[in-house]
Amino acid sequence: MKSILAISALLLSYASCVKAAGGFTCQTPQKQPGSMAKLAYCVYDPVDSAPSSGWPTIISLPGSGARGPPSNAKTLAGYDAVGKLVAQYLSGQKDASHTMAATKFLTIVPIAPDGSRHFDPDNVLAILDEVKSNYKVDSTRVYVTGFSMGSRGCWRFGTAHPDVVAAMACSAGGAEKAGDGTLTQEPAPPVFPLLKNIISIPSRQFAGSSDTTAGTESPKATENQLQSLGAKNANLDIMNTDHMGLSTKPWTDTDLLSWFLQQSQSGSSSAPAASNSTSSSPSKSKPSPVAKNLEWSRSLAQLNQTIQPWTMRTKIATRLRQQMMMKRIARMMVRPLQSKRQTMRIAKKTLLMAVQMKRTAKRTIQLLLMLHQSTRVDRFLSFRRVTNDPFTSHTRGEQ
Repeated sequence: MKSILAISALLLSYASCVKAAGGFTCQTPQKQPGSMAKLAYCVYDPVDSAPSSGWPTIISLPGSGARGPPSNAKTLAGYDAVGKLVAQYLSGQKDASHTMAATKFLTIVPIAPDGSRHFDPDNVLAILDEVKSNYKVDSTRVYVTGFSMGSRGCWRFGTAHPDVVAAMACSAGGAEKAGDGTLTQEPAPPVFPLLKNIISIPSRQFAGSSDTTAGTESPKATENQLQSLGAKNANLDIMNTDHMGLSTKPWTDTDLLSWFLQQSQSGSSSAPAASNSTSSSPSKSKPSPVAKNLEWSRSLAQLNQTIQPWTMRTKIATRLRQQMMMKRIARMMVRPLQSKRQTMRIAKKTLLMAVQMKRTAKRTIQLLLMLHQSTRVDRFLSFRRVTNDPFTSHTRGEQ
């Protein structure tokens, strides 16, 4: 019985690992064996079947208002940026931007713990690698975006891992000139010297004319630095909104999501379409001289994309074999139990028959005694008739 319960527990744990499409699936830090992720995160996988090349994937880094414990990750994932669009879509708000966010992209939302000041790029990369092993991701179309604290994380992740990112969009926060502090509150290097790593990556950033929290000076300084380094695909949009307006407007009031779909590491149009906001540096798409340096990494990404479907098939076949073995073991454990039950039923019937035989024997003895008694009475009456002396007849009969 204990073995059967253990097998049932294994089957339940296997079923719990299967993703539930159509909603956020959240993981706590290092929940799975071998996981390198140190942050909680949530993944939204569209209901429709993934394209053959995999889903275009957005890493959406939320602001400081979405910090919290892993137990509250599913709620925090819908706080701002693309995570908020997906959460609103699931709640019934299905206009064009919300529908595109929820049906065209696989979305990853890392959740920072309370007290953290920004997202460590290596932790975010570990989350991306873990998601790639469980979901069908197009490695040539990974986009990073963020709001406020997530905007600083957006710049930090892009400059630390430029070979992973196809495009960037950072809202309400420019690249830091001085370190801000990592998740362990240790000094972090400034991002400005690393902007040279992303001059070939299409990037858009958004600032608010009424934003008194992040302001416009840092985004403008970041834009000027990129332009001075030779970036041709960097654009700054100054929108007529405040700080919290920047948590959703760049994704709902501009063509940002459709612009994302046009970007890939294999080469694509990178100039954003005209919007209602003021663009400080409109530019046409031109091939960057630094793009040749990324050719090797892109070739590796394409090779990984070719191998990924076979890897997924192997994993599915392995899971099916494990499931079949568990079913066989369960049947083998149930058969002795069924035989034991049959034996118990036979023993019970035998006991009932023995009881009935005992009762029958008892009744038979009683009938024999009654018959014996009736025989003696008949003999007594017969002697009485002959002698007309019951006492004498009885004495002779006994003799």
